[in-house]
Amino acid sequence: MATAPAIDVPIPKIIERYRQNPITTALICGGLEPFDSIHELYELIAELRHYCSDPVVIYTGYKEEEVEKMLGWNFIQWQGNIYVKYGRYMPGQQPHYDEVLGVNLASDNQYARYYE
Repeated sequence: MATAPAIDVPIPKIIERYRQNPITTALICGGLEPFDSIHELYELIAELRHYCSDPVVIYTGYKEEEVEKMLGWNFIQWQGNIYVKYGRYMPGQQPHYDEVLGVNLASDNQYARYYE
């Protein structure tokens, strides 16, 4: 069980930190489940788009059709330059190379899509 207190960082502060980091070239949203906080995710990406069109990579355990039901494609397509890795980790499967992300993914059911 985690015992550390939750830390709430305002979206403008996240964007400021991102923009001030000289080695940052993409915003990665992973850990827990980004699409479970869809409004905050949308606000984060919209705020980033005020300053740049850097890639946004979203790692989700949801299936593509589950995300489509949650928010439709307008969000992803409207924001542009977004990569989404779909699929839950499934134990016992072989890792495979994903051409879209350029990395090995842990389960056969996982894959990524790019939205321009």
